[in-house]
Amino acid sequence: MDNKLAIIMSGGGMKASFNAGVLLALLEKYKITDPYLLICSSGSAGTGAYYVSRQYDSIKSIWEKILPSKTILNQWRLWKILDIDYLIDEVFKKQNPLDEEKVYQSKINFLISSFNQETGQIMYFDNHNNMNVFESMRASKAIPMIYKLVPSVKVKQSLYFDPVISFRADIHLKKAVEFGANKIIMISNTPPNGYLFENICFRIWLLFQKCRKPYNKTEKELFNYKISQNIKTLKISPKKKLTIGFIDNDKELIQAAIKQAYQETMTNKELQCFLK
Repeated sequence: MDNKLAIIMSGGGMKASFNAGVLLALLEKYKITDPYLLICSSGSAGTGAYYVSRQYDSIKSIWEKILPSKTILNQWRLWKILDIDYLIDEVFKKQNPLDEEKVYQSKINFLISSFNQETGQIMYFDNHNNMNVFESMRASKAIPMIYKLVPSVKVKQSLYFDPVISFRADIHLKKAVEFGANKIIMISNTPPNGYLFENICFRIWLLFQKCRKPYNKTEKELFNYKISQNIKTLKISPKKKLTIGFIDNDKELIQAAIKQAYQETMTNKELQCFLK
């Protein structure tokens, strides 16, 4: 059976800068430019899109030079802490334009996840199946209370938001296996005790939403998914605690997270054996 390598990148807000550093190391040391499958969530969706379009320099540039801006993220702007619309419409479309045609034409199967409020399921926008990459990223990044109190990004007549389970890479294992992947690298910035504060806030918000029950059912199914022993998996996560917070866009902390991820990945012996 041919190796079909999948890379799964978790969300995690600004902590997803760690994921970007891992991806850059995979590019430089292992020359991984065309994995069979790439699945991204939330904070990693933009990184994944620029990777698929082969605009590699833009990944680090956007994280380190553009994202450290109060226009994009302001913790005191309570009505819209993270301005996803500015990020999509100004940064990704104008300031450092994403070549969307290359995303659609890439031989990489690129999936961006979000939560469909009507079906109660994690849904995947597919670059080979009528994806609008900009609206897909907007839907994937629509974090309740951070983007808007009640986010409702409309894509193809359905409403989407970014759920807290997008912080975990392993929720996409089932989709990767269904897509035919048999070697899977999971890039995750999730701390050992999870995103405790963010999870509590989300649970309180979810109590008042109609999609509460289907969301809880979907979450339980994905967390209980058991992967076949024929599928090889490797999880890459921080070896030491990240100093950057979920909604912290301090430039030095972003640079430190990317540097830490890059160095740890370059010297990861388990990864070396896995890729052999």
